[in-house]
Amino acid sequence: MCFDGERRMMGSLRLNLFIKHPWRMPSMTLSLPTSLFQTISTRRGSGISRSHFVSNSSSGKPFIMGSPQSRTYGMEMIIGISFFLDVERNTNPPPMLSFSATMLKNYGPCFDSVRAADPEEAKALVVIRGIKAVLQVGLERVLLLTNCNRLVRAFETRSDDLSWRALTLAPDLVSPSSLFVEFHFKYINRFCNFEAYALAKQGRQQIVNDTKLEFHLKSGYDYARATDFEEAETVTVIRGMEAALGKDMKRVMVLTNCRPLISAFEAGSTDLSWGALTLAPEMSDLKNTILSMVTKGWTSTSYVDPIVLSPNLTTCHHSLTDEDHGVYCCPPNPEAEESIFDFKFPDSSSPIRVRRAAHHVDKDYIAKYNKAISIMKSLPYTDPRNWYRQADMHCLYCTGSYNQEHSNSLMKIHRSWLFFPWHRMMIYFHERVVGSLIGDETFALPFWNWDSPEGMMIPDFYMNGSFFDVDRDRSHLPPQVADLNFDYDFAINATTLPPRDQTAVNTAFMYNQMVSGAKKAELFMGCPYKAGEEGFCDAPGTIEAAPHNALHTWVGCNLNPERENMGAFYSAARDPIFYGHHSNIDRLWEVWRKLRGTDDPAIMDAEWLDSYFYFHNEKSQLVRIRIRDVLDITKLRYKFETIDNPWLNARPKPSVPPKIARHILKMRDMEENGLGSTSSAFGANCRTLDSTIRVTVHRPKTGRTKKEKDEEEEVLVVFGIDIKKDRYVKFDVYINAADETIIGPESREFAGTFVSMRKGVRLVMHKDDVISKKKTYLKLGISELLEDLEADDEEKIWVTVVPRSGTGTIEGIRFEYLR
Repeated sequence: MCFDGERRMMGSLRLNLFIKHPWRMPSMTLSLPTSLFQTISTRRGSGISRSHFVSNSSSGKPFIMGSPQSRTYGMEMIIGISFFLDVERNTNPPPMLSFSATMLKNYGPCFDSVRAADPEEAKALVVIRGIKAVLQVGLERVLLLTNCNRLVRAFETRSDDLSWRALTLAPDLVSPSSLFVEFHFKYINRFCNFEAYALAKQGRQQIVNDTKLEFHLKSGYDYARATDFEEAETVTVIRGMEAALGKDMKRVMVLTNCRPLISAFEAGSTDLSWGALTLAPEMSDLKNTILSMVTKGWTSTSYVDPIVLSPNLTTCHHSLTDEDHGVYCCPPNPEAEESIFDFKFPDSSSPIRVRRAAHHVDKDYIAKYNKAISIMKSLPYTDPRNWYRQADMHCLYCTGSYNQEHSNSLMKIHRSWLFFPWHRMMIYFHERVVGSLIGDETFALPFWNWDSPEGMMIPDFYMNGSFFDVDRDRSHLPPQVADLNFDYDFAINATTLPPRDQTAVNTAFMYNQMVSGAKKAELFMGCPYKAGEEGFCDAPGTIEAAPHNALHTWVGCNLNPERENMGAFYSAARDPIFYGHHSNIDRLWEVWRKLRGTDDPAIMDAEWLDSYFYFHNEKSQLVRIRIRDVLDITKLRYKFETIDNPWLNARPKPSVPPKIARHILKMRDMEENGLGSTSSAFGANCRTLDSTIRVTVHRPKTGRTKKEKDEEEEVLVVFGIDIKKDRYVKFDVYINAADETIIGPESREFAGTFVSMRKGVRLVMHKDDVISKKKTYLKLGISELLEDLEADDEEKIWVTVVPRSGTGTIEGIRFEYLR
C-alpha cells in the first residue's frame, strides 16, 4: 500500500493472501505491510461485467455502465485499518484479526444498490457505506484513503455542504467517523495500490478453501528489526510465510518490490545476506514446506510492476497547432489492431553502427543516405517506413495525440525525464529503417556536432538533394554560426555576433548546460513525469531547454507562423536535419553519463525504467520498447565517433571581480531601498515577465564542506512559472550580476535559461479527457557557480531574471538542495 509517500517502518513488502468467497463479493485482499497497516481491498458493483479492474484507489474511479440516459456507477473501495503500534516501545501486538464473510454479506444489499449522479457523489457514497460497514465489523481504528481531494478537504474542514446533484452528504460522512477510537481520512494517488491493479489485470484469482479468514500475527512479526530495506523485506517474507504455514494455507502468493530478493530466491541462492543476517536457508526451507502441501496449486514470489506511462493506441485523435490549425498525425490504420512484438536486442554478433559527425561524412555516405530518403518519400503513407509517417511519430507523441494507457490524461514526452529515452528510441528505429532500405546493416545516422566549433554551422550536405528543406530561416544558413541560446524575438533587433564571439559564447553555454548546471540527474534529465493526472510535471532538463529548444527555433523558418518545420513540434521531423540534431542530443546523453563516472543508470525509478512506447521497426512490425531497453547503446549495437568536447575546458569567468560586483550591488540596494522583494515568494502579487526582475534571496545553508557539496547540489528554483497561452517564452537568470545588460552565457554570473517551445494540441478525444496544465518551474544547479563568484559563504545573493521572449508570471525564487 502506498500511504502518501510515508513509510512507518523499514521495508515495504507485503504478504498478500487472496480469498475468493462463494457469495457475490468478487474478492477480498488482506495485505500485511511491515509498516503495520492492514488493508482490506473490496470491490463491489452492480452487474460489472466489462472490467477486471480491482481498486487501485481508496474509493476507486467509478465505472460507468448502461446507456448514457441511464448510467450506473459500480463502486470500488479500500478500507485501511491502521493499528498505529508503538513499535519502538514494544507495545503488545493487536488482537486476532477476524473478518466474517457473513458480516459484510449482510450489509451487501445496501452497498450493492448504490446509485449516483456523478463520480464524486459516487465516491462520497462509497466512503459513507464503507464507514458503516467497518463499524458493523467492529473495528476501532481506521485509515480511509481516497483519490478525491475535494472530499478529503471538505471532511477536514467539517464543511456543511458536500453537495453533488441532489444529495448533501457531509452529515452522513462526519457523524459516523466520530464513533471510532481513531479515524483518519487521507488523500492517496489512485495509482498507488499497484498489487491489486497488477493482479487484476493478469486475471489472477486464487482460491483458499475457507470463507472466513482468521489471521493470527506472530509476535516475532511485529518486532522485526533490520539494518537496511532489503533485509527488512526479506524478514517480512519469512515471517509472512511462517504465518501462512500457521494457518495451514495451501496456495500462497508473495509480492515484493525488491528485485534482488526475487532473483536470489528464484535462483536458489544460498546467500541472501544483507546486514547481519543470512536469510536464504530459512527462506528456502519454508518454501519447500509449502510446496509439499500443494497438490494442483502453486507457490510463487512475484515482483509487481507499478503502473507506468505508456500510450493508449486506441485513443489517437485530432490535434491543433499553436495557431489553431487542424492537424491529424494518426496512422491511416489503427495501431491497436496490429500485432505487437516486444523489443529484442540486435544479435551480439551483428556489426556496430558508428555514428559520425555530419561534417566528417564522405560523398559515398551522403549518396547512400540521400537515396534512402528518396525511397522513403516514394513509399505510400500506409507504409510505416514512409518519410512522413516517420515524421508523424514525433507529432503523435509530442503534441498529445494519444491518451495514456491507464488514464484519460494526454500523453506527452517533452519537458520531463522522458525526453532523452523517447528520442533515442525514435532515431534508433529510424536509423534501422534507413539502413534496411539501402541494404546496409552498418548504416548509422550522422550527428550535427553543433557543440564543437567545427560543426556549429548547418552541415553542407543538408543544403542539397533530399536533405534540403525550404522551410528554414534563410539568415541562418551556412556560413552562419548557430546560436545555442537563440531567442528569435530578441534576435530581430539584435546585432549578430562575429563567428569567433558566437563560438566562445556557445562553448561557455555548453559548459553550463553539461557540467556545472547538470550535476544531478533531475537537472540534466528533467522532472519525474509519471502516470495519471497527478503524475504530470513540466520542467525540462538543461539540454532540452537549450540548446535543444533553441536550435529547433533557430533552424525553423522565420516566414512561417510557427517557424515550421523545425520550430514546431508537430512538423519538426519533416526536416532531415532533425535526425542529425537529435543524434547529437543522444550523443550528449552518453557524454553526460560518462562524466558521472559510473555505468549505473542515473535514474533507478521503476516507473521510469518500465515506461514503454511503440515504434515500427525495419520490418514494419509494431514494437513495444521500454526505457530500460535503451540505456546501454552497446546492446543496441551502435556507438559514436570519438571527438573532442572543447566545452569541457570552457569554464566561464566572472565579468566583474566578485568583490567589486557585491559592492556595486550593495550600493544599488541602498540607493533603491532594496532591489525588490527579499522574500522567497512574491505572494499574491506574482511578478510579470515583461521587464527585468531583480530580487535578493536568502540562502538556508552557507559555508558547506566539499563532502556536503558532493552529496547535495545547491539549486536555485524559479517556481510558479505560469504561461497563460501556449507560446514561445524565454528568460535568462543571473546571479550577482552587476550589469546583466552587457553579459551572457560567456560570463560566470549566468546561471541558466528557461525556454518553452509551443506545444500545440488543445483537443481531446472525449470531453472527460484531461489536458494536464500545471505551473512549471526552473531548477538551476549553482554550487560551482557560487564558488566561482566567491559567494559560497554569503547569506544572501542577488538574482536577476531577464525576459527575452513572450510573457508570463512567476510566483517566486528560492533555494533547494538536491541529492
